[in-house]
Amino acid sequence: MAESPAPSAFVSRSIGALRVGDRLGRRLAQAAWISAALTVIFLAVSYSLAHLAIDERFTSWQVQASPLRLWLAPCFLVFSLSFAELVRSRMRRTQGMVVAAIAYEVLTALFVACLVNGRPWSDEPSLLGVSPIAIWLMVYAALVPLPPRATLVGAFCAAVMDPLGLWLMVFADERLPMPSAVLQFWRFFPTIVSAGLAYAVAKLIYRLEEQADEARRLGSYKLRVLLGRGGMAEVWEAEHRMLARPAAVKLVRPEWLEDDRQSAETMLQRFQREVSATSTLCSPHTIAVYDFGRADDGTFFYAMERLHGIDLHSLVQEHGPQPASRVVFILRQICHSLEEAHRVGLVHRDVKPANIFVCRYGLDLDFVKVLDFGLVKGDPPGLEHQSLTREGAHTGTPAFLPPEIALGKVAEADGRADLYGLGCVAYWLLTGKLVFPLGPSLQMIAAHAHDKPELPSRRGGVTVPAALETIVMQLLAKAPADRPASAASLSAMLAATGLEEGWTVPKREAWWQQHLPAIGAAPPATSAPASPKR
Repeated sequence: MAESPAPSAFVSRSIGALRVGDRLGRRLAQAAWISAALTVIFLAVSYSLAHLAIDERFTSWQVQASPLRLWLAPCFLVFSLSFAELVRSRMRRTQGMVVAAIAYEVLTALFVACLVNGRPWSDEPSLLGVSPIAIWLMVYAALVPLPPRATLVGAFCAAVMDPLGLWLMVFADERLPMPSAVLQFWRFFPTIVSAGLAYAVAKLIYRLEEQADEARRLGSYKLRVLLGRGGMAEVWEAEHRMLARPAAVKLVRPEWLEDDRQSAETMLQRFQREVSATSTLCSPHTIAVYDFGRADDGTFFYAMERLHGIDLHSLVQEHGPQPASRVVFILRQICHSLEEAHRVGLVHRDVKPANIFVCRYGLDLDFVKVLDFGLVKGDPPGLEHQSLTREGAHTGTPAFLPPEIALGKVAEADGRADLYGLGCVAYWLLTGKLVFPLGPSLQMIAAHAHDKPELPSRRGGVTVPAALETIVMQLLAKAPADRPASAASLSAMLAATGLEEGWTVPKREAWWQQHLPAIGAAPPATSAPASPKR
């Protein structure tokens, strides 16, 4: 796959608008929540001071001075909370978000203007009495990243709310006198000036955020959140700049490879092999690769589908051993991915819980995805055969290492090596423990090569059906010939136990609702292929 060409100017402007909308959704909700919190504080202080009656100075705080003023703060509180929820749950279009942001700025300014002008002014003109609206305009420009022109429109409209609020309060309360024109000039002129300053602030912040966005672009993707980091690679949550499609991007930056050129070369070969191998596989249970390329700064990357769920390592760590019915359900899906890989001559060689994901996929829950083909053995199309390991060297993870690889017979490893790793995965799911106790790497490698594993049913007092235990121990056989002949054969053996039927759709939904409700509650926006019959 080649790197995608740069988008046109029109598309770039559209993408810029999408980024603005994304920021506005978060910042608008934050602004509304902050305003609501400040309103609560104002109400508490105002009512407290109004009833203290220890000094006549506090009478100016009394909200009872005007019936309109009495209801302004509670009404604004309800408005801000409702607005925050509306922005969070309903608004998605950028144009509508910009209009909503301007409207909120103007209406908040009107509320503040009515509140502060609901009592008589001082007789002395003073710039020290600058309207709080002037402060609001500056704060809002910094808090909500509107485009500069939109900020200018909103700021001037909000500045007009200052005199409008005064006139509304004088009209609503005959007891309030209309200040002189001189006093109004000295009060409102700084507010108009602050609108221009708000434009300057917004332009500066917007430019800085655009520069930050540019720094986080990679090919056709914009990096958003760092999901994980290894020795020389990172995985980011990302979004395609034109399609707005969520993705996960794995990358290797050139500066990380400068210290050890030999290791760097091996790393890059593994990186290329991973994407080449994965892109040739079509199983829905193998993670999909979208794109691959090299950025202008030399960063290697590939983009894959963004999964929403949990890997099997974390699943057991956080939720304990899993029921046998669920284990069989998961194992058969893994078999689907591995069987396709094995039929085209690819061996994963690093099958472990951390490389297997259970997720929501379309309408399916507990849908399995196999990840990380970085140690794959074989000839992916488009990549000439090259060995990334020396004969006698160990590849993979010591806690899940097949005996033949532990003994250094890497060249002899075939699909049955992956089945051994799958046996270790099953052991982990059923017991919450590794096949052999965690220890030094060489000790674990030796144990996989020579030691007989303990029955799962004897580890931690868990109950394991006899038929399933027999299959797990067969997978953990030292000799590849004693293991199932293929992933397809293993899937048939698991199906014959009848255990999978116990992990029903209601049970899956109940588990996800209880443990991962944010993921289990609703399907993604995009549809997905149906799960194959198993």
